[in-house]
Amino acid sequence: MTKSRTTFSDVLDVLPELFPLCTRGTQVYEFLEQICSRTAIGSGFAKNNSDQFGSFGQIYFPFKNMGAVSSLDLFGLDEMILFSVYWRLRERYKTFADLGANLGLHSLLASRLGWAVSAYEPDPETFSQMSENFLKNEVSVASHQCAVGSVDGMRSFTRVRGNLTGSHLSGAKQSPYGDLDEFEVRVQNFRSILQTNDFLKIDVEGAEAELFCSTSIADWETAEAVMEIGSEENATEIFLHLKRCPGLNVFSQKRGWDLVDTVQDLPTHHREGSVFISLANEVPFLKVSSPEAMP
Repeated sequence: MTKSRTTFSDVLDVLPELFPLCTRGTQVYEFLEQICSRTAIGSGFAKNNSDQFGSFGQIYFPFKNMGAVSSLDLFGLDEMILFSVYWRLRERYKTFADLGANLGLHSLLASRLGWAVSAYEPDPETFSQMSENFLKNEVSVASHQCAVGSVDGMRSFTRVRGNLTGSHLSGAKQSPYGDLDEFEVRVQNFRSILQTNDFLKIDVEGAEAELFCSTSIADWETAEAVMEIGSEENATEIFLHLKRCPGLNVFSQKRGWDLVDTVQDLPTHHREGSVFISLANEVPFLKVSSPEAMP
């Protein structure tokens, strides 16, 4: 009997039951990570450019080499966890901002949920491919060719040719190496985006502390976010600012989505997963049996 391959639907369906167990270093995490890798390699995204992506439907997402990584890496376990969270909370939000949109996969899937989506990507080459992906999938996304920072303006941007997912606002990462391009990009201030969206995905390659520390608790009254943290320095800055904002909570995937109590609870690398930022006292996606509206 021929064994059928694991599909994205299979992965997305099982993940909600395993959210608290999906912490790096556990056998569950390692097993699921291997499954996600094999699923991506065997999918249409590696061959025919399109595939069925669970309840999100058929999506077109052509293979793209980005140096040390490729577009298939965008379907890793940590990303799949976020996609499953999006689906689980699809009735909770109406607007979504994708900061560090890259090729637009998060924006594409968010748009399929019926959310009004804004995508922010500063690299003109990546922005062009992202826009083509939106066009091919016939989704409506407000696309902004700009970076996000604490203030409006123009800043230097570093493109990392050897790993385009690591491109960043110049100075946000210490000692970038390899073939680098530097050029000016437009920057939009973070608070204006935060105040006009229900939900944000923040993957800004080293600028996350700058963004988070520019906010007050009032800015989070109508918004929640998932965010990557890429260094110990950023984790420390974020934790110190969190202590200055009583009532604002951060939950860490590194701790099975438990509330952050110490700086050690925060991730310091994208491989340690994301955090969820909210005024709520618990993450809404662990106990949801049916979609809820955000209070």
